[in-house]
Amino acid sequence: MQSSYADTAYPDDVEPEGKQISSKSFHRLKYELSRISEAVLEAVLKVDEPSYSAVQALQEQLNSFERSIPYILRCRTALTSLPSLYPDTAKATAESPEVDKRNFSLTLQVSLVRQPMSL
Repeated sequence: MQSSYADTAYPDDVEPEGKQISSKSFHRLKYELSRISEAVLEAVLKVDEPSYSAVQALQEQLNSFERSIPYILRCRTALTSLPSLYPDTAKATAESPEVDKRNFSLTLQVSLVRQPMSL
């Protein structure tokens, strides 16, 4: 869905107590990813195919987004699945937190990547 169909405020990176968050929040990152996804979908669903340079620009935008994700929110499984960004899986492992079964949100991130929900 194009952003022109919705009138939603950009997510704030402010905690409920009003303190500024030092890194981007999950919700803000999700919003940014949706904007990148919108650009990708618009490029590939048009009748006229995009130029190779336009595709490369979208790929670089996505890679830049991936590199900007704070360490604590990175998903090890997703990073090891990006050979163009992390050809060395040891580097991807080093740049992502270990899966912690006591931290449900991080464990959920990994399990959703490994086992997508069926409809």
